[in-house]
Amino acid sequence: MAELILEAHDVVKNYPGARRGAPVQALRGVSVELEAGKTLGIVGESGSGKSTLARQLVGLETPTSGTIMLAGREISAKSRPKPRELARLIQMVFQDPFSSLNPRLTVREAISEALKVHKLPTGGGVAPRVTELLSMVALPERFAPRYPHELSGGQAQRVAVARALAVEPRILVLDEPTSALDVSVRAEVMNLLVRLQDELGLSYVFVSHDISMVRHMSDEIVVMYLGRVVEDGPYQDVLDNPLHPYTRALTAAVPVPDPDARTAADFRRAAKSEVVLEQPPEVGCPYQPRCPLAIPVCTTVLPPLVTLYPSHEAACHVAAAQAGVTPAPAS
Repeated sequence: MAELILEAHDVVKNYPGARRGAPVQALRGVSVELEAGKTLGIVGESGSGKSTLARQLVGLETPTSGTIMLAGREISAKSRPKPRELARLIQMVFQDPFSSLNPRLTVREAISEALKVHKLPTGGGVAPRVTELLSMVALPERFAPRYPHELSGGQAQRVAVARALAVEPRILVLDEPTSALDVSVRAEVMNLLVRLQDELGLSYVFVSHDISMVRHMSDEIVVMYLGRVVEDGPYQDVLDNPLHPYTRALTAAVPVPDPDARTAADFRRAAKSEVVLEQPPEVGCPYQPRCPLAIPVCTTVLPPLVTLYPSHEAACHVAAAQAGVTPAPAS
């Protein structure tokens, strides 16, 4: 069995409610796994909990409950390694590179700072390592004295990737790394990430709402809806044969070159999913108010995430019935 470099089990994250109101449940018992050298794609619309989960994984926030294991090290409210130890295991590349880079530091200073904090490299000096890291992300040395405002969006994101790689992590969490970039440079950054993964043996958690990007990058895909995982499995199973109606709506919304390739049912599902809910219903399936396939049990029983086909899980009463599975109700 392949090495599991990242495991999250029943992760819950609650935030204080406004004006002493009820807590906001951003994550509701999320469990994911990532094999070494692979890419786990996490998809879902805004508010599904993707970025919240990413922040828990890299240690920027502490889960309310649940456990996260990174290379055998537990990350939880009760057991946490030191921040520098955690940073050597996992790094995050944010959506907007201009927000994550210090505008007062040059490219050389930004990367050098990471090396000095972690006392790297052990030999050869900092300057050659900075040049090496820039070369890894296809930036010439002439970019080293530049400030962030002197870079294009694609160049700034490459610097952010170089800075993340400076501490030699095993895992990169990529939170919408191309959504702030022009379409013309997105493919360049994606191809760069694929090359770096092959060369360095990195493991990726790729967070996005762009299905086509996730298909290009991911080995496994997790679909999130309102803080829960509603479907997961190999990318070809989840995207080519989606089981959950929400996943079907997401895939139906992806533009295709041939407009005749869509069916009327795809459009109806996509249109039905346009209803936006800030909080799920108190009982039953959280997707039920938007679901065109809902049956009576959906309004009263929360469907658990169960294996319906080999390596393919979904949390849906209708999909379970079609697969001939009778799961126990979720807690």
